[in-house]
Amino acid sequence: MKLNYEPFLFDPKTIDFVLLTHGHIDHCGLIPKLYTQGFKGKIYTTAATLDVCSIILEDSAEIQDKNIQQENRRRMRTGQEPRKPLYTKDDAKACMKLFQAIEYRKIINITDTIEARFQDA
Repeated sequence: MKLNYEPFLFDPKTIDFVLLTHGHIDHCGLIPKLYTQGFKGKIYTTAATLDVCSIILEDSAEIQDKNIQQENRRRMRTGQEPRKPLYTKDDAKACMKLFQAIEYRKIINITDTIEARFQDA
């Protein structure tokens, strides 16, 4: 979790799009952080993954809020600055507007030179 507080090694504003293969938290969990730091491109995924993300990202924000409150009590006792959660429930909701559901097995043209298709691995 502490690594999640490290800055990205790139500028999120420079990313054009994200291909999200599935809704596991280790794949989608930092999308709201990416969004709050400037990413405004499309997030291509399946409808099922979009549905899952709308639930788990908000849930993750709620869990973070509870965890950060506990952590901040410890941090304050040791003289450290309090931390903010990586993102809030509002951030999680806001980034969902970037998601675009793609029909399963349909080839989409993302750019002139990039196409993608979601299918079973």
